[in-house]
Amino acid sequence: MLVLQKARFVKLVLAVHLITAFFFFAVPEAAATGVETWHERANGSGIVYFKIAYGNGNYVVSGQSSIIYSDDCTNWTAGTVPHSDNFVDVDFDGVTFWAAGYLDATLLNSSDGESWTLVSTGDAADHEHYNAVVQGGGTVVTGGGETLTYEGGLFYSTNAGVDFTPVYPSDLDVIDDVIFVDGSFVAGGDFFDGTGPTDKIYLSDDGISWNEVLTGFGTHIQALAYGDDLIVAVGQGGIISSSDGLVWTQTWTGTELYGVAWGNGIFVAVGLTGTVLSSVDGITWTPQTSGTTYHLRDVGFGDDTFFAVGQNDWTDDLYVILQSDRIGLFEDGFESGNTSGWSSSVGE
Repeated sequence: MLVLQKARFVKLVLAVHLITAFFFFAVPEAAATGVETWHERANGSGIVYFKIAYGNGNYVVSGQSSIIYSDDCTNWTAGTVPHSDNFVDVDFDGVTFWAAGYLDATLLNSSDGESWTLVSTGDAADHEHYNAVVQGGGTVVTGGGETLTYEGGLFYSTNAGVDFTPVYPSDLDVIDDVIFVDGSFVAGGDFFDGTGPTDKIYLSDDGISWNEVLTGFGTHIQALAYGDDLIVAVGQGGIISSSDGLVWTQTWTGTELYGVAWGNGIFVAVGLTGTVLSSVDGITWTPQTSGTTYHLRDVGFGDDTFFAVGQNDWTDDLYVILQSDRIGLFEDGFESGNTSGWSSSVGE
């Protein structure tokens, strides 16, 4: 009987080892997304850069009286810019790059990010400024405001950005981002009521008539992105999301965030002191290590990687450009990817 019990014990131990070995070899570890590791591609001083986009084989970064471009995110060249302004936004609509200037309400466009054309510039007497630009369905929409009375506004053009008509919603201080989503425009802004910001979302099918939505939160929206049937807004109060633009849910609170992008099934948000967050559903967010303490102003997606631009301190002109690994790789091993890409306003 003792021999039989011993034999049974040995069989049991062997079975446990076999099961353990099966799970060890048969159950794969979760694949890396590519956003776990970031690499510094460029740094410098003398210019503050704000936004970043990708399209037609080029990465493009906009800044103070400067727009730079690169085909590898490492070697950067100054583009030809016909008008001096603080270009606080750059966007790619699938065919054309658009850049918006804050000081003069300037609008530029380019096919490659290298040579830029002055499309229009504002009248100083109007005191208008732009914070964001997007083109969709033949209509160009910019978001910003009026600096004399500090009213937030939206501006639309039906003749390729040559002439704009302003729309000033009531009780709005600023519009900071506009995206084009499945044939509709979504704009994010806020109103300060004396106690803090109240988020406001504006929805439009044509860029001309807008419907206001109160999110119920005080995120102080800085950027919007769209992917997997979800709109994500980030700001100084965290992250909110919505599947229809009407009902919003707060999904994260913490460090101030300034940019968000979607690509290859993942959202990435960036912000203060090198903060990088990632999410596969726009609901649950995971901190990642960026390797920098610079304030990351924007993030984009293109050629199977995410990329970000940052500023060392709000009072200096030191900048950095980062790039993640390609999606699914564990290290900086770049393989050939697609040649199409979207900026932080994914879905245009």
